[in-house]
Amino acid sequence: MRRRLGLLLLTFASSPALACDPPNNTPVTRCKNHPLEDYDPWTCEVTAGVLEKRSGVYFETGSRNEVATVWATLRVEKGTLRVVYRDTKGEPQNIDVVAGTESKLEMKTKLNDKRSFGLTLEPVGGNVEGFSATVHYASPPSGS
Repeated sequence: MRRRLGLLLLTFASSPALACDPPNNTPVTRCKNHPLEDYDPWTCEVTAGVLEKRSGVYFETGSRNEVATVWATLRVEKGTLRVVYRDTKGEPQNIDVVAGTESKLEMKTKLNDKRSFGLTLEPVGGNVEGFSATVHYASPPSGS
């Protein structure tokens, strides 16, 4: 019985399906906060090898405030990517990121009921390769 259990565990541990790396076509977000700075700012790195269809990335603030201030630098190696976000009135806005250029996004966005906001990533005219973004955000109190 122990031998079977050992073989079973070894099989699962070596299975590629259980590896920790996400698929190449899924945006991956890694964030860190800066708790000793004003308004609890965050810095996130978002990457995806290939984007074939619309995807969303979400950022949690934990803030009781209603608006987040966001600064982002976005790049793609191949293709064109439309990044859609919502302004403080909840209206959709977008910016197109073209291969070989660096796009900058500065915005204020209304937080949803979960105290988070999102960006929608939409490939335009085919697959997008080599997406990367650095996203900084904070949620200062209204009037700041």
